[in-house]
Amino acid sequence: MKRNAKIKSRLTLSRAAWLSGAVLAAILVLAGAPAAAQVDPGYFPVAGKWTRGAADSVAWVDLATWKLVTRFEEQPSVASTDPQPQPWIPVAGDWDGSGVDTVQMFNVQDWRLIPLEKGPVVDTASDPEPNPWVPVAGDWEGRGVDTVVVFDLRDSSIHRLEEGPIKVEGYDPEPNPWRPLAGDWDGKGRDTIATYHDDEKAPDTAGLWTAVAGDWQGRGTDTIALLHRPTGTLVLPEETTATAARPRSRTAARGAAGDPAPFFGKALQLPGGCYQKVTDYASVVKVFHYGVGGCMVLVIESWYEWTCCPIDVNGTTYSCGKALKLKTHSYGYSNC
Repeated sequence: MKRNAKIKSRLTLSRAAWLSGAVLAAILVLAGAPAAAQVDPGYFPVAGKWTRGAADSVAWVDLATWKLVTRFEEQPSVASTDPQPQPWIPVAGDWDGSGVDTVQMFNVQDWRLIPLEKGPVVDTASDPEPNPWVPVAGDWEGRGVDTVVVFDLRDSSIHRLEEGPIKVEGYDPEPNPWRPLAGDWDGKGRDTIATYHDDEKAPDTAGLWTAVAGDWQGRGTDTIALLHRPTGTLVLPEETTATAARPRSRTAARGAAGDPAPFFGKALQLPGGCYQKVTDYASVVKVFHYGVGGCMVLVIESWYEWTCCPIDVNGTTYSCGKALKLKTHSYGYSNC
């Protein structure tokens, strides 16, 4: 298959600017075989600045109605990063330089962009093969206006919209594990693309975590965070300590984060006949490449902490509540 010419000037992060900057909308699409038809395709998380002067925050696009939902009384019950079988993928950015982000829908088949308010457009996916295209928005030239480029999951090449649509008969080569994130990492007003993947030793097999990036404090610099999709909880990493070189194994780094696993399912007795226990413990390690040789390892641990107390004098009937608990640690390496 003849491929269009790749963009000669690749958008990469400098080694010194790996964890700061302002990301417009980091969109992650997990490529896979077309999913079975759903009545409700769910909500797709996007990050952006939804009001002038505000810090970035996470919102959700209702894929059934093409509505942007910036606040829930309760967190969305259906959160999806795979909008198939319909081919539309949300991508957020500041398209007019107004300082406010809005959402457009990208069609992976013909590379069309349609404003969210124009939809929903009913357009079914006809390609039986997984689609490698991921739209990424950013201010690539530092002009204050965002445009969309297309990231190829097969080889991490980047294409301008006018190059497409590039027809794909099938995955050749097979997709690699790296996914794109865009942001102004050094606060200089120009966005670049970083890539990340799940560490093979601790993959996010349940698909609970979505990587997003944004200026969460409104300081003009962006950082990478993880969104816990079932609850909508945004987890920011602790400050990373750079080291001279990557250790031989990441096991020691993960162990430093703490491990409630030995207490999994065991009850801790509390005063008043109450007890507490831990369930659903999970550990996820995501690796981010931010320049030539440099990377960040982000460790997330999550579990539910149940607290149960008796509600009768005999202690035979209990009332229980659970709280999501999270720990995050990050480690920077100059040689990965």
